[in-house]
Amino acid sequence: MNLPKFLFADDGDYTEDNPREFVIHNHWPRFIMEFVDGAGTPHFYDPEAEIIAGELKAGREPTALISRLMREAGDFYSNYLKDEE
Repeated sequence: MNLPKFLFADDGDYTEDNPREFVIHNHWPRFIMEFVDGAGTPHFYDPEAEIIAGELKAGREPTALISRLMREAGDFYSNYLKDEE
């Protein structure tokens, strides 16, 4: 089964006092980006050491992967919010 790259979610209790929303990244490396008041924080499922080692073994810079994924998750979140307006 092919899962979508990103999914949007909330914790079912979104209010102004609890403004948490989430973007779930389903491909490797798997993570949830938690957005509170528009600021995102990643929470990785896959161990960060594995991510770094895998990228280095492939001859790639791990920070480039993480930066790209954070930007893509943020863009997905922004586009989702625009579509909801």
